[in-house]
Order: sequence, then structure tokens, then C-alpha cells
Amino acid sequence: MRTRKKKKKKKKKRRKRRGGRRKKSRRKMQLAEHEHKLIEMNSNSEKLQQTYNELLEFKMVFLKMHTLAFCSGVLDSLEVELKASKDFSKLYAGIAILWLHLSLNQPSVVYCFFFFSDLFL
Repeated sequence: MRTRKKKKKKKKKRRKRRGGRRKKSRRKMQLAEHEHKLIEMNSNSEKLQQTYNELLEFKMVFLKMHTLAFCSGVLDSLEVELKASKDFSKLYAGIAILWLHLSLNQPSVVYCFFFFSDLFL
């Protein structure tokens, strides 16, 4: 009788060991899957950061191009007007337009304004 009880206890222990092993192997598989997902997310994050930086750089280049084109357009029109009439009120109106752009906090316009205001004033 005692031997039967011992055998039953041994069988229960074996079952518990097997169940624990299965859980461990499942957990290892889940851990490997999560690790793979994290590595993939990390590489995607790096790609997104690089793309964002490139787009930001393009935005700055286009902003500078637009602003410089605008400033040169204003100054060209002022040049034509000044050659024709020597009326300084139009010059001040052009400077007021550049000041309007200064209020938009565009650094390239600030540089453009101070550079050209030194020439005229």
C-alpha cells in the first residue's frame, strides 16, 4: 500500500515537472517573439527619426529659398521705383513690408532685413 502511494506521489511530481518545463519553453518562445518585435520597433524608430530629420532639413531649405526670393523681389521693385522717382516714401513702404515678415519670426528674413537696411539707411 505504501508503495502505491509513493508511486502516485512520484507521478504527480513528474507531471508538475513536465508542466513547468512546458511553461518555461512557452515563456522562452514568448520572450523571443517580444524581443524580435522590440528589435523591429527600434529599427523602425531609427528610420522614422532619420526621415523626420531629412524632411525638417528640406523644410528649412525651402523656407530660406522662399524668403530670400521674396526679399529680393521686394528689393528689385524698390530699386526700380527709386531709379524712377527718388521718392523715399516707397523705400520706407518696402522696409515696412520686410518688417512685417520680421514679425513672423523667420530668421532668414531677419538676416535679409538687417543686411539690406544697412545698405539703404
